[in-house]
Amino acid sequence: MFYPGKILKLAPADSREDKRKMVRESFQNHFRRKYAKSFVVNSIPSTINEKVDLKCKQCGQVTIRRAESIVKGTFSGNCAYCCLHDSKKTANPRKKLKNILSKNFIVDYLSSGDQRIKQTIIKCKCGYHLAASYNRIINKSIRQQCPKCGRDVFKNGK
Repeated sequence: MFYPGKILKLAPADSREDKRKMVRESFQNHFRRKYAKSFVVNSIPSTINEKVDLKCKQCGQVTIRRAESIVKGTFSGNCAYCCLHDSKKTANPRKKLKNILSKNFIVDYLSSGDQRIKQTIIKCKCGYHLAASYNRIINKSIRQQCPKCGRDVFKNGK
């Protein structure tokens, strides 16, 4: 509030520049320490209230946050698009199949290509070959047991 008789004093220009420099340095330090693994900064802010564009390294989506939330550490560090669409780094398809299949089955052949139509052949210990698409195996929409010996295809019999 402005009261009559009070003189509004402005800080000298040097101190403003020093403060901007301090804000830039603290922002860079905090960003490097916490968020540099998952985001790229387009421009470094000069004031604490300035908005910053953060580009996600995983999906490329631009997230806008205030510099204050990054410096104080209140920004979660998660990309909203990645959280909403649950896009995580895709695991190696062979490892994913190995985690789902029981110890009685191994991946005999896995073609490269689109995951929906990727041809996969799994082999039972008895020698029986079971062919299906990658997605059908991941979604467990194939036979639950080997037709030759009756062993479970998936872990925990599910």
